[in-house]
Amino acid sequence: MRPDLRITAQTVITNETVTVKDFALHDLFSGKLKMMTPLLWLLYIANSIVVFALISWMPTIIESAGFPPKTAAIATTVLFCAAAVGGLVVSQFVDRFGLAIGIVMPAIGIPFVVALGMLGNDVFLLYAVTAMAGFSVLGLQNTLHGVAGAIYPTPVRANGVGWALSVAKIGAIAGPFVGGILMASNASVKELFLAAAIPLVVCIVSAALLRRLYNSHVDSDTAVASPPFEQAGTNL
Repeated sequence: MRPDLRITAQTVITNETVTVKDFALHDLFSGKLKMMTPLLWLLYIANSIVVFALISWMPTIIESAGFPPKTAAIATTVLFCAAAVGGLVVSQFVDRFGLAIGIVMPAIGIPFVVALGMLGNDVFLLYAVTAMAGFSVLGLQNTLHGVAGAIYPTPVRANGVGWALSVAKIGAIAGPFVGGILMASNASVKELFLAAAIPLVVCIVSAALLRRLYNSHVDSDTAVASPPFEQAGTNL
């Protein structure tokens, strides 16, 4: 590993014992992470609200809009297939664009989520719009983990991503719950999808602020010297 080192008869080799402290939750809020972790959690929660609201209620909403159950089932399948493709495609650009993905993908998704409530009776348009909504919104959810991993230094990276995934369950519960309340209040199909698009605006704002914070820390001399960011090497 170090061919430049010379070992002679006088060389003394010692085995240094490194003590690794146990993880504590406050490690995710220490130093520069004190603002970044809440923004990352907000990004996860907001996107999870939309993802699980769509997964839970879209078939029912499509049927209430006048489409047959078969069409609703096919549209749901299209949503998941497009999500898989979105995750695979977008993940190719995470290393290059980082947190910009968290800004661009929700911005793409907003008009398509809103359009789901304004399609009329065009089945093929329903499939196309559903595919784009799945590609952008669910595709983002599949790639957030890689972005989250880049934010945290090595000692707390696994715990940081794990906590972000756990906190995202708040959105996974809130999305279907709020969707059910809106449907019980007899909201129109248009109003339901307009409401579903609102958390995507939160995603854009939180990702933009998180990206600005991260890059400012990476670019500054104090950030390079700061322990929570000693592993950071490139901008997101």
